Amino acid sequence: MSSYKEANYLIMISVWTAYQTGVIKNEFEDKHFEFNKQFYQYKLDFAWGHKKKVIEIDGAQHERYKKLKENDKKKEKLLKEDGWLLLRIKWLDMFHDTKKHIKIAKQFIDWCLMTTWLRGWKQRSAKSL
Repeated sequence: MSSYKEANYLIMISVWTAYQTGVIKNEFEDKHFEFNKQFYQYKLDFAWGHKKKVIEIDGAQHERYKKLKENDKKKEKLLKEDGWLLLRIKWLDMFHDTKKHIKIAKQFIDWCLMTTWLRGWKQRSAKSL
């Protein structure tokens, strides 16, 4: 197995571990998410389609491999174009301070006022250009 394929395999293991441990199911108020949602040619780790929000948990391989970096940039561009908001959390940060990052993720998903403001800001800033 190539190192790139091994990295992808490790990504899926770390994301699946988070899913299986029930962090989202036990900690989040909004449990209407999809795990590993298909989005164009990409997969989204945790997606709340009705809110157009996604949380990606990135292992160290996202910084180590050029192809993963490029894929992340392309995925982010498509998400923005479709009006999605994205929160990226490094797996190592989540590991070292789990409570803090769960709180950040919960606020990101549950804070509707901020979502409305951010989407409005995006539209206003695009019109002013």
